[in-house]
Amino acid sequence: MAIWQAATRSVLSKLEKRYEAAKKNTETFYPQEITGSAYYISSVLGNDANDGKSPNTPWKSCEMLKNAPLTAGDTVLFECGSLFRESMEIVSGVTYSSYGTGKKPKFYGSIDASKEGDWECIAPDLYRYRENIVWHNDIGNIVFDNGRAWGIKIQKCTDGDTSLRLVNVSNGIDFFEEIASVPFSCGEQLPCVNLAYFHSDDGFIYLYCKDGNPAKVFSSIELSQSVKIFNSGYTENATFSNLHFANVACFAIRTVGCKNMQVYNCAFEFIGGAIQFGFNAPWRNYKTRYGNAIENWGGCEGMTVKNCYFHQIYDAGITTQSNDEDAHQEYLCYEENVFDSNQYSFEIWSGGKNCRFTDISVSKNVCRRVADGLPTQRPDKGHEAFFNSKGNYNKTNCRVEENLIFGSIGSLMRCNQLRTEQYTNGYTFDRNVYLGCKDQQFALISKEYPSHSSDLQAVSYCEETVKLLANEWFEANGVFYYKDL
Repeated sequence: MAIWQAATRSVLSKLEKRYEAAKKNTETFYPQEITGSAYYISSVLGNDANDGKSPNTPWKSCEMLKNAPLTAGDTVLFECGSLFRESMEIVSGVTYSSYGTGKKPKFYGSIDASKEGDWECIAPDLYRYRENIVWHNDIGNIVFDNGRAWGIKIQKCTDGDTSLRLVNVSNGIDFFEEIASVPFSCGEQLPCVNLAYFHSDDGFIYLYCKDGNPAKVFSSIELSQSVKIFNSGYTENATFSNLHFANVACFAIRTVGCKNMQVYNCAFEFIGGAIQFGFNAPWRNYKTRYGNAIENWGGCEGMTVKNCYFHQIYDAGITTQSNDEDAHQEYLCYEENVFDSNQYSFEIWSGGKNCRFTDISVSKNVCRRVADGLPTQRPDKGHEAFFNSKGNYNKTNCRVEENLIFGSIGSLMRCNQLRTEQYTNGYTFDRNVYLGCKDQQFALISKEYPSHSSDLQAVSYCEETVKLLANEWFEANGVFYYKDL
């Protein structure tokens, strides 16, 4: 029986402890088995003149993998404590993991802009990065002091020389109820908003920093580029474990039509925010920004993501998506992961009604502060969710169970395919625990609930909604904690 209950201090403490325990567990190392030929890479002790075949003779750069005879069953190991700023092509059947002791090896998709000389003052509190960065390496986010603060990307509207208006935006230090639209045709007209920035068509980065040269205000500044750290076309039987990805404006891991991909005990932080070039949305007067931690485009036949940490993701932590009429999503297992401040924790969709969604398990995950942090600068608010899946597909054994959804600055869920007595071809939600603000928007569900409808309606977080949904099989055993607004 569904429970509607006030969130006392004791309850909040219990939920916070559950989050902390789950997060700590993601910091452990997966006991990855080393098979086939092993190749070692270390940014600390490596040398590209080495043979890369032992921990004592590692390569220094990931570039060496391009000429390595990698085959299915081989293992690539990156030394703990290393930092790489490179991209790689995924090879089917290969495992990518770590070796040694210390912190998991890091992969940045960013430019280090931490030197005082990197920034030229061109007007009071307005700075320009000294180097030109070509437009296709769009700076999708800027990360200060390893995440203590982040930049607010200002976009020029596509229908005139004005900036895009934003509301309820945070940069980690300040909160802005509104960043108004202003005349805007060049970087010199950047709004006077702390840590607002603009990547101009001529390749320069303009940053407004109210406290002086940003490199004197912050000890580290990372300009996150529109790159993919691990990328491939069709991929099968690839495994990733014990790796840490950060400051990437596009994707950390991106595949197409993957089969049997596995990701264990990895961390993903400050991912996304880049302009999606080549995509135009005629209903918008601005260019779409995107970026997911793990994305598979097209059909997916087997993906496991377990015990991973996703923090500050502009779009989705994990997504399998496609516009293909026959892009089936099958055998997805997303378990025991931790999400904090992501627009979506999970996003699962395909373009056609003929698609099969089979054996999907989203279970025992902890999702905190949905859409907080980096995603607050999105202009398209109102559909944030820990679980986002909209469409009309043929579903078999698709379950969302035993998750903790620990607060949101907006909605908690977006799904028009809830399994009910009248509509059995839907996701089964059961034994999940929710925490939300009373009378805030809870979810976007079918407009004709309990029947299926492609159109969505918003429902509020209140006891009446819980009773309505539970009576139709949705979360009959769920727990709904509420706080006052």
